[in-house]
Amino acid sequence: MIATPRGVPVLRPATERGSPAHRDFSERWDDDVTGKYEGEELERARARRKTDDRIARLEVKHDKLDEKVDRMEVVLARVDSRTEAREQSDAELTSLLREQLRAKNDTERVKVTTTLDIDKHERVTKVDTQALAVRARWKLALTVASGLFSASVIGAVIALAAQRC
Repeated sequence: MIATPRGVPVLRPATERGSPAHRDFSERWDDDVTGKYEGEELERARARRKTDDRIARLEVKHDKLDEKVDRMEVVLARVDSRTEAREQSDAELTSLLREQLRAKNDTERVKVTTTLDIDKHERVTKVDTQALAVRARWKLALTVASGLFSASVIGAVIALAAQRC
């Protein structure tokens, strides 16, 4: 019994894989008929083999497949752990991207609000400045007019006084 990379015990067949007969057969296994013949010819070629040879061939094939399965289990365990790590890093990356998107949206919202506030302030300041300019012109005009009126009133009083004298 052996343990696979995942810790699952695997039972070996009763025939020992490392036995001398098994090694001898695997070394002299040159006459493979599987790829050379087809159909009935393949069956006849296989039937010419002794039962022990046929079993030994199956054991060799089984051993090779068993080794491949063991290697594949190791590879699959690595792939599985890498996949889990990648899924975790993908989840972390997704959350970071969401946070950055929220921060960018907040920044854009503040930028738009600030721009609107500045535009509103400029309009109010412009209206106030225009109103002050109009007020200053009216004040100047009233001052000049009152000065002229005062001068004309004083002139009229002097003229009236001169006529009476």
